[in-house]
Amino acid sequence: MPIKTARRFLLPVICVLLMIATTACQLMHRVPPEEAIRKRAGEFMNAKVNKDWTKAFTYFDSDYHEMITSRQFERKMSKIEVKAFTIKSITIDPSGEKVTVVVKVDGDMQGFKFKGNPETQTWIEEGSSWYIHVPPKDPKNILDTMKKAAD
Repeated sequence: MPIKTARRFLLPVICVLLMIATTACQLMHRVPPEEAIRKRAGEFMNAKVNKDWTKAFTYFDSDYHEMITSRQFERKMSKIEVKAFTIKSITIDPSGEKVTVVVKVDGDMQGFKFKGNPETQTWIEEGSSWYIHVPPKDPKNILDTMKKAAD
């Protein structure tokens, strides 16, 4: 009788131990946010240097993908030529939900050369990865700007 009882509990005990081991492994391999952001921001900026707009577009969050198509993004970005970049700073919001990255960019835009131009990026976590967040433009602010320009 005790052998049957032991066999009955052996499978659930093994399952629980496997779940604990899997969770522990995942926690051990989790990359600190600053390191993950530095890597993602570097990959994004390298895509801009290489003019790989399809890849660069994948670094934006799902809200941005709803606002703009990859074709619109490519048309917009093709006017800018990034030659080099340096990640100047990475600031993690106290909540841990948002990270601000300042990148110094050298490049050309419509015939004008610029060196060390600061580009501020806001990154948020979606799922298990970090993406650039571009807040939607408030239509009211756009109308106010147009009215001021008309006056």
